[in-house]
Amino acid sequence: MEIAEVLAMAVKERDAEPVLAVMIPRRGHSEEPPACLAEAMKKADVVLTPVSTSITHTRAMKDAAAAGARAIVMTAFTEDLLIRGGFRRISGSRSPFASRWPDGSKRPKRSS
Repeated sequence: MEIAEVLAMAVKERDAEPVLAVMIPRRGHSEEPPACLAEAMKKADVVLTPVSTSITHTRAMKDAAAAGARAIVMTAFTEDLLIRGGFRRISGSRSPFASRWPDGSKRPKRSS
């Protein structure tokens, strides 16, 4: 869940309201997320999906896109990719999320 928490912090820093949802990992690629999550995706402006199996080609993702949501599907995304610029190949620059780790470590410091 740490990747999702870092993404949520980045969203909040941009004065937007993050909503985190956790689902049981899918058994395989393209298995639909739960119906309640699919409905939420349709109402979102942006959908960030750090998932272990791809939901790119699901009806839920297609419906969300048709409703106007922009999405980044982060299949098998790791903390290392987040810190060291996993989007570099796409954007040509260092990951904007790398600075989210307070002290440059691999894990955020948790408040008690």
